[in-house]
Amino acid sequence: MKNRQQLVADAAAYFENYPDVETFYFTGDGMAFTPQNRAEGSSHAASIRSELYEIHRNEVEKEGEEATQDHAPKVDEGPTMKWKKPDIQNWMTANGVEFDPADTIAKLLAKIADSKKDDTPDLPTVEWDIVSIKEWMGVEQIAFDEADTVEILLSKIEASKAPKE
Repeated sequence: MKNRQQLVADAAAYFENYPDVETFYFTGDGMAFTPQNRAEGSSHAASIRSELYEIHRNEVEKEGEEATQDHAPKVDEGPTMKWKKPDIQNWMTANGVEFDPADTIAKLLAKIADSKKDDTPDLPTVEWDIVSIKEWMGVEQIAFDEADTVEILLSKIEASKAPKE
């Protein structure tokens, strides 16, 4: 299943081919529906257990402007803490990574990291909230104190990942 960001990228071709349409509705499997066919889109989304995403022409144009400003090619490195849980689960399903629907986002990301070929987990950064960092540390079995700040937690993670002499 595709996430919203992927569908916005796909939508550019639809808006190019249909210059009079200002809005398309997409399902997670990439099917597009016009406003006249929205009910059919909702029905299809329900049948595949997907959200029906409403994507406007101005979102695609904005995305295109941002892409031209960024000269480096974008690489899909997979889910991050910025992703919504259903999108992470959809990505995991699409990539054959097993999970329990009750897993927290931190546990889902840890399972993704475990599934990667290089077995290198995505380490928390200052962008993560403190609860998620602590959840991640629990999954990785790294000790911490409840009173630790984000900076202290990140230093403990770094120390635990340093090669042992």
